[in-house]
Amino acid sequence: MHGVTLPASALTVTTPAGAWIGSPVTVEGRLMRADGKPAIIQPLTVTRRLPDGTSEPLDSVTTGKDSRFTFTDTPPGVGDVTYTVLWDGDSRSRWSSASTTVTVRHISTLTLDGPVSGTVGEPMELTGVLTAGGRPLAPGATITLQRTATDGDSSKTVKLPPVSTNADGSYAFTDTPETAGRYTYLAMWTGHATAGAAKALHLVTVTPGTG
Repeated sequence: MHGVTLPASALTVTTPAGAWIGSPVTVEGRLMRADGKPAIIQPLTVTRRLPDGTSEPLDSVTTGKDSRFTFTDTPPGVGDVTYTVLWDGDSRSRWSSASTTVTVRHISTLTLDGPVSGTVGEPMELTGVLTAGGRPLAPGATITLQRTATDGDSSKTVKLPPVSTNADGSYAFTDTPETAGRYTYLAMWTGHATAGAAKALHLVTVTPGTG
């Protein structure tokens, strides 16, 4: 009932801030009356709006004996998905609605490969591939690089120049170790609106040159 003379009701609804494509999203909420008492066994209608603006009804849900409700949904694509829950009210309380938005992203994968051993003063090439949802991203994604050289109890971490991905998601860079030790290379991508962040490690043991 939408009569404005009735006491107000309070409907809350929440989702996780983010979710991965293909995984179910859990939506939870609660319906309370103006006097603070739970609105038990009440039917609720649910609508889902996709990033392209289209909306469609989902299966209705019902509050439990504690006035809480929960349902799951698997969004069909990436982007911001909004769930709106509506209670039509009854003879005791006015109607109410609430919405929540979850950002659905692809899972990203970043690889980093190269030699497992090297020599001081000799350049090493390392390569990798960045994909999101199993497919390469548009070319030009920035990969940040970091190198940590460890020798005994001492270590030194430096940032290397970033590189960009090619059309097939591949990238490459060259580094020339200056000292012997264990080198850990870290490649990172920060992600974007429709794909999550990713990182990869590669270890190289560098020995002194023979010269």
